[in-house]
This record gives sequence, C-alpha cells and structure tokens, in this order.
Amino acid sequence: MSNEEIFTSYYFAVEIDSIQAAEFKSCSGLEIKTDVLELEEGGFNYSTRKFIGKTHFQNIILEHGITRHNNDLYNWFFHSSLADNERERKNGSIVLKSLSGQEIKRWNFFSAFPYRWVGPKLVAGLAGSYAIEKFEIVIEDVWGHIEEDADQEEEQEAVAEIAVEETAQEEQEPEVENIRPQPQTPHDPNDYHCDIMAWNNALDNDIDPRGQNGEDWDGNNLNVSGVFEMFPNNRNEVPPANTSGYAFTPRENPTHMIFYERGSGNTYTAHQSEGILPTTPQTWSVNGIFANDAFFVPLPALE
Repeated sequence: MSNEEIFTSYYFAVEIDSIQAAEFKSCSGLEIKTDVLELEEGGFNYSTRKFIGKTHFQNIILEHGITRHNNDLYNWFFHSSLADNERERKNGSIVLKSLSGQEIKRWNFFSAFPYRWVGPKLVAGLAGSYAIEKFEIVIEDVWGHIEEDADQEEEQEAVAEIAVEETAQEEQEPEVENIRPQPQTPHDPNDYHCDIMAWNNALDNDIDPRGQNGEDWDGNNLNVSGVFEMFPNNRNEVPPANTSGYAFTPRENPTHMIFYERGSGNTYTAHQSEGILPTTPQTWSVNGIFANDAFFVPLPALE
C-alpha cells in the first residue's frame, strides 16, 4: 500500500490579482473537460473512430460569508458587468494549504471575469445560519503544481549552484589533451640504446613507457641509471604476475634495461637485443640468472 500523503481539502485560500478576498466557505469548479469527436468510418464496423476535440475549463464558484467591509469581489462584478465598463479580466490562484499554513499545491487560473453573483438566502427566524454570497467566475486556462518542501528547495538550489560553479570552472580551465607518447630514435644509429629500445617495445604493446609521474624521458639525453630514478616506486625483485614493464639490472646503479611481459606462469618474455640489432622476444624463468640481480617495474596500459 502506498505511503503517499493525501491532503485535506478544508484549508485553502483564493488570490485574485489586487483583490483582497476574504476566507471562503467553499470553492468548486476546478474541472477540465476535453470534447471527444466520434466519426463513423466506412468499412470499419467494430467501433467508431474517436478524436480529441476542444478543451473546456469549467467556471469557478466561490462562496463566502458577507462582511461589512469586504466588497472587492462584488465591486469587480459591478464595474465589469453593470456599469457599462469594459469587462476587466484578472488572473488568480486557488491555494491548498497544510494545517500549519504551508502551501502544498496551487492552481493558477487566467483571463478570468465575473459571470454571476448570487446573494444570500434570507430566512427569518432561522437561528445559527449565516448570510452567504456566491460568485461564479469564467476562466480561460488553469494549471497546477505541487509546492516543494523548503528543505528540498534549498537542496535543489545548492545543487544548481554547484553545477554552475563546476561549469564555470570547466570553461576557465583549458582541457589537457592526453597526447600519446611517440617512438624514439637514437641520434647516432650506431650507438646502442637499450633504454630507447625498451621505450619503443612498450609502445608496440600499448603500454605507457613514461615515468611514474607521467613525464616523458629521452633516451638520447639520459643513461639507464637516470631513467631508473624516474621509477622510484613498485620495484620488484621478480616480475609480478600479469604485468608488463621495465627490468633494470644490476640492482645497484643499473646500466641495462629491457621491456618484459609476464602472464600467470613461471616464465616471462624478455625483449632482449644483441647490440644495435632489433629486440627479439625470449622466454626466461622468473628465477633465472637475470632475475637474481634486476628490479622489475610494472607499467600501466596506454589510455
């Protein structure tokens, strides 16, 4: 069963532009009806075709007790209908309230003018009855909305302000383009550069060859020991399973590096080179001679 709150209907108010209306005994006529046009189509005998016609807004009827000074509604009716003046249209609202007086829902109506006034039924000797007058108002349109809770409104405003600030910040801060690192080439083709080979091997396998802070490095300007200093973290004495990265040897002051790949087994692939020749993949044991004096540093995949 739904826990949705159903509001009471006996606490409401009526607002009509500049008219300061008194409390009303009743308000009726909040009704919208749309015509249905039926058409008999030849060859279609099952039923008639139905189409949407015009929409009608019913008259709003207000009843309240007569007081000595509150004649605003009657004056509106008199000046619009009896004084040969141009009929004055007004906008207004019917407001449903909670017992604490908080607005719950309002129905706004538009282009209204007074259509009928009914005076009180006067009966001599009938004790306890009040003089009630009735006004009937013609309207052209009406729509309603629920009034949000104050806390919910504040929360929505705060979220909207944060969204505006984030949008402004995004507009001010230029977007940093993620540029893919490029292959390196030795300045001297006859010079052996294991570091450049390892960089290019990583790129060929969609692995990010850059330093652990995302910085580029150039093997033409750094030696292997300098490259090793750019990877101070996550140095492993054996290649971790399911990783790819650099292997530096010897562990003290490295002078040689290669690119490695390891799956879940006890071997790994070392991309080793003989001199300036291109590297070739070789299968080595994780406990082999090279691993006994090397640090293995895993690298992330390229985005």
